[in-house]
Amino acid sequence: LEATGLVRYVANKGYTVAPHLSASEKVAMMDARLVLEVAAVRRAAELGDPSVPRHLRELLEGQREATSRLGGSAGEQQKDALREYLKIDHSFHDGILHGCGNQFLFRLAATLDPQAQRMRQSFVNGIPDAEDVLKEHSAITEAIAKGDPDAAEQAMRHHLERVLRLSLTQAD
Repeated sequence: LEATGLVRYVANKGYTVAPHLSASEKVAMMDARLVLEVAAVRRAAELGDPSVPRHLRELLEGQREATSRLGGSAGEQQKDALREYLKIDHSFHDGILHGCGNQFLFRLAATLDPQAQRMRQSFVNGIPDAEDVLKEHSAITEAIAKGDPDAAEQAMRHHLERVLRLSLTQAD
């Protein structure tokens, strides 16, 4: 776990849970995601495999349903909706990485997963941008479906940069 950055070893104390990512760590992690995911989304659009946008549309439907439950009363149902939303969000991005035809991009992106999970922890008050994410994921999906790598790249870049800006405003 130490190699993932989720825990840190402290001399004479043992292992402790790593603190939330700092602003500079968030910027660096999102920079790496931009490099990998922009390349992946371009390739997915260029490949033109119809199963990729079909899978992404299925995930979007699930994410819409989870989003509709995010505004409910606090409690276990709210936590379940949040977990489901985040799981689908992760699956959406993985779907693009799988669909790009380059297993090495997927493997490299997988090394960022623990840090991405830590970044998601910065959203302490739920998902304030769920509707924006749905629109952005839809734009990414449609650009892939149309085989438009420039639009796919622009949509992914916009999405990840906006998520970073929001993350930097969240209290840790």
